[in-house]
Amino acid sequence: MTLTNSTIERLVEWCYKSDIIANIRAQAQEQFFGNDEVKASDYLAGTGSFAGRERRFMGWFTFSFKLPDGRHPAELAAQAILKEPKLSLALDAIQKTRYVTGVVTKIMNDRGFDMELEDEKFVINSPMLSRILRKGQLISAHILPNGQGRWLVGPGWLTWPISPGPHMRPRLKTLFQPNPIEVERFLQEKQKHRKR
Repeated sequence: MTLTNSTIERLVEWCYKSDIIANIRAQAQEQFFGNDEVKASDYLAGTGSFAGRERRFMGWFTFSFKLPDGRHPAELAAQAILKEPKLSLALDAIQKTRYVTGVVTKIMNDRGFDMELEDEKFVINSPMLSRILRKGQLISAHILPNGQGRWLVGPGWLTWPISPGPHMRPRLKTLFQPNPIEVERFLQEKQKHRKR
């Protein structure tokens, strides 16, 4: 049995709509976006749409944010909507979720892509992204193991407007591994410069 992209989307939808964690989600949104309201027009070009901002937030909230009891919202979602054996598979994947910035090294048409982070290689199942990405692009994403040696992409992935040069690529782990909130602040840079 493997974890699927549709299961990931069900977990995210539960976290987005659940009344049980509505107050925590609202507080987390303030933390993620910052205290100042940032308008879409203040974001780096192409990153300020409501849908894009919400997807980045939901990726972080679902898989990176920790509830007061130490669990991730995705764990609550899995326990609410999944049954065994898929529940155990999902809980394990959630614990092993990573947020990485890596280089696309190969595109497998209508199946996915390979991503590299120095000495680590990830085979990503994502038919949609296989149609969008290009070899050599830099991408930041939450990735979850699917249970069969491959990975799935969580919501809120981002392609960077830069490609890593030959000196940056072998040192990507140490030079450029921002967390999701740091990425959001980078995308809001235009707004910060305007206020000065």
